[in-house]
Amino acid sequence: MNVMPKIIFFLFLISTSSLFAQKNFIKGYVVTDRCDTLRGYINYKNWEVNPKNIQFKLTEASDNVTNYPAIKLLSFYIQDYNEYYYSKIINVDKSPRGSNLKLVYSDVEFVNFNTIVKDTVFLLLLQKGTINLFYFYDEKPHFYVNKNFDPITELIYQKYILVENDGIKKLRINDMYKDQLKNYMSDCESVLKLTKDISYFNKPLQHIVKTYNECKGLKIINYSKKEDKLIFEIEIVGGISNSMLKFKSSVNGFENLTKSNFSKSINFAAGISFNLVGGRKFKSWSFNNEILYKSYVSKVNYISTDIYGNPLNNTEVKIGGDYLKLNSTLRYQIPLKKIKPYLFVGISNATALHITNEVLILNISTNFKPIEDFRKYEQGILGGIGLSIKRYGIQFRYEISNGMSNYPELNSKVKSTYILFVYKLK
Repeated sequence: MNVMPKIIFFLFLISTSSLFAQKNFIKGYVVTDRCDTLRGYINYKNWEVNPKNIQFKLTEASDNVTNYPAIKLLSFYIQDYNEYYYSKIINVDKSPRGSNLKLVYSDVEFVNFNTIVKDTVFLLLLQKGTINLFYFYDEKPHFYVNKNFDPITELIYQKYILVENDGIKKLRINDMYKDQLKNYMSDCESVLKLTKDISYFNKPLQHIVKTYNECKGLKIINYSKKEDKLIFEIEIVGGISNSMLKFKSSVNGFENLTKSNFSKSINFAAGISFNLVGGRKFKSWSFNNEILYKSYVSKVNYISTDIYGNPLNNTEVKIGGDYLKLNSTLRYQIPLKKIKPYLFVGISNATALHITNEVLILNISTNFKPIEDFRKYEQGILGGIGLSIKRYGIQFRYEISNGMSNYPELNSKVKSTYILFVYKLK
């Protein structure tokens, strides 16, 4: 292993160790159970399941982190994403809605089956007005409403399996939430008719609550989570590559290649890459496709001999080519603020635009070819580490490809290291 792969591996270990320690503290505030408002930074995780507790610190640089369970806060706010969470003592319907539905032999039996659990949780505010709409997710989505200063109530939506007298099983749905909404919205005739066909999903429920609040003449503020959107980036890359060619064979006949120490080839490499970054939920992950030009020529010199071992001529072998490569990598960016290190791994595919495959004797080209069956297409794997600051960056990468030998008996391998500078166009 040469020096560059060792450096990349060392940097990889450092970055990996720090990867698991990273947190995503962003601006926000908490309101404690003593009604104190503390402004600072909250460890934001874009929660799918509502958090049971959050981590908070007063300054971005502080190592003093306070863990707040729901019982110790009245609310907290995520400034960057306009998300309000309120700590509330609520009744949670724990009846299953998935594949493990409750099996009953009468509707009354299900009604008498107690699935309500009282808990203190963080509710996400979706709509604010005369009627407030909240969201909570544990094993399934829950929606809660309250009107004016009434207690917060869950909108009930349940599923169960009813076994009839003949043994036939039927799916039953208790869509009580429609009647609940009807009662809440009975003072707005234009909205009342919408409750009949309303489905138990985020957008329809937000829409009907928004429509009702507008009916009451209120200015509407939408607090719902913004949809995750993919980010498309274009980068220009350029730098140097250091390639080393090696041959192996288990049969005789290729000794002039397998026993030769080909020189390293340092050349220019440049290209363009297209990076697709995940939305808010996966913003540290991205998929990168890159078109890269790379050139290398590895050489070896030796003195040819006759059958008696007497020296004849100075012989030089040159093997290499100009390649257009398509590299596809998966990238993970460590979520730091200003300096953004990232790791990547993937595959490479290359086609030769021009090949060098010749033997020179006394600096004169001959008709001999060191590899008669020269493969113009090669595949490989690559990985490395990068660092970006605003639009600028640098990459260190290591690649192993299967080279140019198309002989089953002759294995060729090209090991390349790169130092590439990166400029982000958008």
